[in-house]
Amino acid sequence: GNLSVANQTTLTSLSGTGYSMVVADPNGVLYPLSFAGPGSVGNPLPPAFNSCYPWTTCGNSFLPADMAILGTTTPNDLILQSNGIEGLRIEKAYGTMLCGGGGSQVNLGSAAGIGLNYGNGYVGFNATRDPNLGTWRALNHAANNAGSMIWANGAGQIYFSMLPNTGTSADQTNVPDATVVANTAFTILPVVGQTQVAVTSSTATNATLWTMNSVNQYGFGVDAAGFGHIYTNTSSPVSSMTFDNLGNVAIGTSNMTSNGITYALSVKGQMHTVEVLVEPVTSWPDYVFEKNHKMLSLGEVKQYIDLNGHLPEVPSASDVKKNGINLGEADALFLKKIEELTLYLIEMKKENEELKNRLSKLEKQH
Repeated sequence: GNLSVANQTTLTSLSGTGYSMVVADPNGVLYPLSFAGPGSVGNPLPPAFNSCYPWTTCGNSFLPADMAILGTTTPNDLILQSNGIEGLRIEKAYGTMLCGGGGSQVNLGSAAGIGLNYGNGYVGFNATRDPNLGTWRALNHAANNAGSMIWANGAGQIYFSMLPNTGTSADQTNVPDATVVANTAFTILPVVGQTQVAVTSSTATNATLWTMNSVNQYGFGVDAAGFGHIYTNTSSPVSSMTFDNLGNVAIGTSNMTSNGITYALSVKGQMHTVEVLVEPVTSWPDYVFEKNHKMLSLGEVKQYIDLNGHLPEVPSASDVKKNGINLGEADALFLKKIEELTLYLIEMKKENEELKNRLSKLEKQH
């Protein structure tokens, strides 16, 4: 039968082998097309369609490679639906591919530009980027407008970032790349021969990587002052160990300094060890046995004790309470006192022997 459009009868029949179809130009004029099969096209396309070729449910594999294009030539999004539900959309503005709809969508797009360290591409979860402006949007979904993304650059670095929930029911729009960079949770940094995973923070705040099971939680992180920590308890982190970039370590405390001295190891609590090697900072007191070494007499020692309440050179109880004790120096000092005590005993034995000899002589005389 006849087929008319715009009060004009333009087609009376379709004939030919293979596939036949009708296309309409923007003015509403219909054109018959017939396809005899691979490698051939029946009626040529009208000028209004130029290099555009129709697709059939069997595809258009018989067309030249540069003609096998599925898309739009007008400024409209390309949308694929199934049962009336959108499954895939390619946005007209910047070619971003959106899978799914609303706040449940997964997006693929460009991460180009200085804002993302000259990135390559990204995968967004309810996060879509305009590469021309370097801005993002996240749709509101069930009173949650957060989004997250994974993006990479030419150096092989992979970033895991997010757009935090604003606490409102409105879409987030025109969010700059700087916000995404500032909310980078962690980064994978490729190094020749190894792979590094970095937990990053672009602001002066804590950055922590946690590992946990159903029983315990442990975190490794850095604080705003630049100190490293091993934490417990994600809800209210407590530092079990603190260290700085010079290798100084504090266990059970974050204080590495006492009386103006920063110590390589500070421990608050008890220690259990099998062996400790202490290198003394002073000379070992073998000099006590040298002939030119001068010692106080026992009378002088007694006088000092009566006046000060402790041995000469030995720190007082109040000093130890205030400043602690240096084990190397203390061991050397205690050994010195033992050696001096030994010399006192030797001298006393010598005096006793002399007294015994004199007493023996006196007894023989009587």
